[in-house]
This record gives sequence, structure tokens and C-alpha cells, in this order.
Amino acid sequence: MDFDHFIRRSARELSHKVDPDFYNFETHIFFDDAFTAHNNTGEDFNVNGYVKSLIKVVPEAVRKHYSRELGIVIKDPVKVPTPYGGRLEWELPSKTKLIAHLKDKVKIRHKKRWSQVKTFSN
Repeated sequence: MDFDHFIRRSARELSHKVDPDFYNFETHIFFDDAFTAHNNTGEDFNVNGYVKSLIKVVPEAVRKHYSRELGIVIKDPVKVPTPYGGRLEWELPSKTKLIAHLKDKVKIRHKKRWSQVKTFSN
């Protein structure tokens, strides 16, 4: 999707024509119980192994998809504290966003549905 968005955006900018099929999008990933066990004191919470794996594979996937020859490097995700736990935000090469929402069961009741969490993003 990011590459398709890149191609469409580039074609639109180079041709100066309106693309009726142009779209903007974001990708959202939701993690329940995203943190290792902790109490609610302090702010030094550790994410679990699944979140660590995601943080590791996102840059690898970008390098493989866009090929190493292009030299495209993705920045580390921006960490955003939220009422439900936290959020990681990457900006992909085509300027699309990949957002991982991290639910902390200490802050939000365990097994509570995501639809019941009031604030997802800005």
C-alpha cells in the first residue's frame, strides 16, 4: 500500500493532473497486553516480545521492499504516551503512517474491548 501510494503521489506531482483514485491512508495495529508486568508507578514500562519484534521487523521490511540499493532508511518510531498505554508511530517512505496502539492492562481493564477505549489518537 505504501509503495502504491508513493507511485500515485509521484505521478500526480509530476503530471500535475488530478488522480481520481488517489487516496491517503494510515495503517493501525492494536496490541492487547502490550507491556510486561508492572505496577502503575513511574513511566519506565517495558513492552513485551511481540512489540519488540514489530519494532525490529518494520525497518527490515522497508529495506527489503524498497531494496537496499535505494538506501531508504526508516526512522525509529515516535513514542507517544496515551490514556490506554502508548502508541508507536512510524512514517513510511511514502509519508504514510504506520501506528501501533499498545494497550496496558494496568491502565485499561483486561479484556475490555478496544471499541470501549475512548481516545485512540490525537
